[in-house]
Amino acid sequence: MKPSHQRVKVFYWAMLAKGRHAAVSFQKGMSVSPAQQRQSYLAALKERVLIYDGAMGTSFDTFDLSVEDFGGERTNGNRDYLAWTRPDLVRGIHLAYLEVGCDVLETNTFQSTRLRLEEWGLGEQTHALNKHAARLARTAADEFSARDGRARYVAGAIGPTGMLPSSDDPALSGISFDELSEIFREQAVALIEGGVDVLLVETSVDILEVKAALDGLRRAKIELNRPDIAVQAQIFLDLSGRMLLGTEVPAVIATLEAMPVDVIGLNCSTGPEHMRAAIEYLTSHSRLPISCIPNAGLPIEVDGQAVFPMEPEPFARILGEFVREYGVNIVGGCCGTTPAHIKRLREVLGTQPQAAARAIEYIPSVSSGIKAAALRQDVTLTLIGERVNTLARASQEAAAERRLRRRARSGA
Repeated sequence: MKPSHQRVKVFYWAMLAKGRHAAVSFQKGMSVSPAQQRQSYLAALKERVLIYDGAMGTSFDTFDLSVEDFGGERTNGNRDYLAWTRPDLVRGIHLAYLEVGCDVLETNTFQSTRLRLEEWGLGEQTHALNKHAARLARTAADEFSARDGRARYVAGAIGPTGMLPSSDDPALSGISFDELSEIFREQAVALIEGGVDVLLVETSVDILEVKAALDGLRRAKIELNRPDIAVQAQIFLDLSGRMLLGTEVPAVIATLEAMPVDVIGLNCSTGPEHMRAAIEYLTSHSRLPISCIPNAGLPIEVDGQAVFPMEPEPFARILGEFVREYGVNIVGGCCGTTPAHIKRLREVLGTQPQAAARAIEYIPSVSSGIKAAALRQDVTLTLIGERVNTLARASQEAAAERRLRRRARSGA
């Protein structure tokens, strides 16, 4: 194990030691504080920049987990299922990020749509697993809020289903918009019942699936009468600056701003530096708050394993620039980031960080799903006239006058 991974592991185990007894108490029925006691997520966002936690999935990789940790051969490797089989481990990771200053925890539910869980034979546990994972995060967040009165928030993590409805691949596109909407509605209902403050559609590679997800989230909020739950959508860009199927950033803005969403942004994808151009465009043209939650650099292969090489200092410095120069409202870490990355990010931004004011050039547009076309309305005066040949008109008038005279002389 690399020395840096060893330090991370030691930190997580320290948090686990703190949280084991509370995790047992939680299993017996720890209460979840009502949302009415917290300032709303969007209200907090108007007052300060919010810092998310770091990676969950790659944090599990720092431990030597066994088949038994995952609940047996059938569920071996399913990280989301660890909420059931190792709630102390999930809780310990939550506590580690809270300890270094994050404002928002993501639930361990990135792959917990029914469609993904059915791959493990867990489809019937969709509601229970999502609700349980949300309560794990909610309890940890509320414990830290009780210490100092500062609100901590929980984001219900909703990842892609693995389908690509916009593609022409018969297998990957073989699902309807309504079917996708229902899949996301089911997950959202459970996350809301578990106590999340914001529903987070993230790492999205197909803009049509994002639209279906947002429709499902809208229906879940109506079903539970929870208009207070915020909605945030984050897309995945490759090194070309486009989504997987070619959707460009202007088309993302045109598409998502027409949907019921409160925050849009980027996550995962690359390290923060490769996101700079897209972030600059988003903050200059979108009317919504912007989030940026990148990986710790582009992964490299070391001894057959993917390693995210960006250290906390450059990671935090670049995200600090995004906040102060471009006006990004939400920052945090995705794959490969650790409590050390979030700790340094908090140190760079301070306790009450403010995003730079944004000069937004809003461009009304429509989108094909790939490109955006700007809508333009011209209001200048339009002159409409008739061309007149004055010489021909004079000749015609003279001929008419001669005809009238002939008629007069003939007595007509």
